[in-house]
Amino acid sequence: MAVAAIVVAGCYQTEDPPRRLEIGVRDGTVFRPLHDGDALTPALIFGGLISVEPSLRAVGIDPHLPEVDVEIRIDGLVVGSDLGDAPRDMEWDGTGHTLWNVRTALSVELCCFACREGVLTARLRDASGARFEGSLRVLLGRGTCPDPAACCPRADYCPAPLLGPVCE
Repeated sequence: MAVAAIVVAGCYQTEDPPRRLEIGVRDGTVFRPLHDGDALTPALIFGGLISVEPSLRAVGIDPHLPEVDVEIRIDGLVVGSDLGDAPRDMEWDGTGHTLWNVRTALSVELCCFACREGVLTARLRDASGARFEGSLRVLLGRGTCPDPAACCPRADYCPAPLLGPVCE
């Protein structure tokens, strides 16, 4: 009877909540943490894609070939996700293990996100199955906003009406 109670109790166990994952950028050889409202500057990469490259740092993680998932949302719409590069080990940076420059492609035109605030969420799962997660608000772009007439061919160009106010 006691064995059955233990087995049934095990059916209701849930996974532990994710551990803290810090989001930042590479500044030379140093991890620089990002904070809510900081700018994350998009850059042009191969094939004409526009991307951002956040770096991720965690403590108490198995650094060998973690599974990575990064996404950026603006007004609830996913506008960017990591490119699914080949898995790689994290590096010790003196404070924690860091995965440098996770290429995250932005899947909409520049006018749909330039100078807009988005929510960047990153998740890692290490080889032991431990989960890590971090999220923060970032300003996509730095400097002046683009001329609306230069980047939007029509008002419905962006995938969601809330993303296209510069086109109107």
